[in-house]
Amino acid sequence: MHTKTLELSTIALISLALIFLGFASLNAGAADKKSWHLIDFNESDYKYLALSRERITKKTQLFFGTQFHGTPAHDIALLQRLLDGKKITANQRQLLQDMGVILADLMMSEFNLKWVIYHDQYGRSRALQLKHSESFFFPITMISRRAETGLAVDVETLYNKVGQKIDAYYQNQRYD
Repeated sequence: MHTKTLELSTIALISLALIFLGFASLNAGAADKKSWHLIDFNESDYKYLALSRERITKKTQLFFGTQFHGTPAHDIALLQRLLDGKKITANQRQLLQDMGVILADLMMSEFNLKWVIYHDQYGRSRALQLKHSESFFFPITMISRRAETGLAVDVETLYNKVGQKIDAYYQNQRYD
């Protein structure tokens, strides 16, 4: 019994660490040797995003008779509805990540972000980069990593946290 509690505590700690991987600012490590590099998005990356949008849109049309409009209020509520109604569950990683693509679309339309491939010792990830900075967001996995660890996902909070981090970045730039 004690071993099981210890295992669950370890899993919880690892889960929390993974949650924070959804947001990364690399400015703090700028003094260290850069252990990552960026690669331009290519045609297959854009195709991946298009297929993701198509898959998740088919689900919203099937379940709710509507689709994404590209407006935060509507699309965030629709993403949340998929989760709250258990239409997309924790074991459906691809669909959860497809939801992350929709979240990324909203972030790109609101903030000064661009798609890049972030490559580090762990591999290749699609990321949004705050233009002219070393701040990155990983929206494709923001929803899936939380859902897969059993945490309740508040899509609006995720979206707002990105906005707050971007605002903080610009505030820091003013005082540097």
